[in-house]
Amino acid sequence: MSKYHQKALETLQAFNNLVMPDEYPEYKIGLKWIIRDLQELVDRDKPMKPHQDGIEDWDRSCPNCRTDGIWSEEMMYKHNYCSNCGQAIDWSEDEVAI
Repeated sequence: MSKYHQKALETLQAFNNLVMPDEYPEYKIGLKWIIRDLQELVDRDKPMKPHQDGIEDWDRSCPNCRTDGIWSEEMMYKHNYCSNCGQAIDWSEDEVAI
């Protein structure tokens, strides 16, 4: 999904540069909010290392919102996305962000 978010962001940023602020100030404000929200989606699509909260494997949380639950102890499963904010999780090399 990242390439679609990125393309939409680039298109809106280009359009925003074409709209003159004096002509349509309400559009500039609306575009600013939309671009901000799309930038958040693009940023969440980039995988980040999980945050290490303790010494055990299951003591890991989302690097974006610090919600635990990206690791399912019962199923020994590492989730690829945070169930709270949607942040992509990078489990490669099993290193963590501290």
